[in-house]
Amino acid sequence: MLAAILVAHSAAMLHAANRMPVGGGTTKAGLYGEYFANPSFQGKPAFTRRDVRIHHDWKEGPAGKGLPVGGTTTPGMADFPLDDFSIRWTGQVMPRFSETYTFRITGRDGVRFTIGGVVLVDSLDKGIVKEVTAKLKKGAKYSVVFEYVDRADTGASEARLEWSSPSTPWEVVEPLSFAQVDGHLAAPQDWL
Repeated sequence: MLAAILVAHSAAMLHAANRMPVGGGTTKAGLYGEYFANPSFQGKPAFTRRDVRIHHDWKEGPAGKGLPVGGTTTPGMADFPLDDFSIRWTGQVMPRFSETYTFRITGRDGVRFTIGGVVLVDSLDKGIVKEVTAKLKKGAKYSVVFEYVDRADTGASEARLEWSSPSTPWEVVEPLSFAQVDGHLAAPQDWL
């Protein structure tokens, strides 16, 4: 009985992990993140990496109590602060539908969100969860910039980028496959 439950649970987890995004997604396997060891995007980033998605909850600092922002103890990432930092993610999104998309932007201490050169959220001085809309065209590539600020003594650190549309349930903006980016936006059941 326990083995059957574990197999069913494992299959459900595998299906969830392999679920393709409904509404489109990011190109180039995610967004390019520049991680600054200060809350003002100043100087050279402490490290950079490609993040698959912006869906982070680092819990609460101070040092030793929160989750590592870099996610690892690798040099450069291990010394990254748990508070008083900033991150700039850049890349592209490509919608699957020609519709008005609603973006849910979460930045617990401060956030700025730009799509297609238009600033839709500008709140680097205070944390928010805000929903904004943009009319997007199927298969078009839109540049995005998501800037996040974390400050000390303000509670949990959290950054999220989610979207929905009339044809898309709320979902985290996930990467598209290379075939989808090359203009073959098939129906989700054809993506697997």
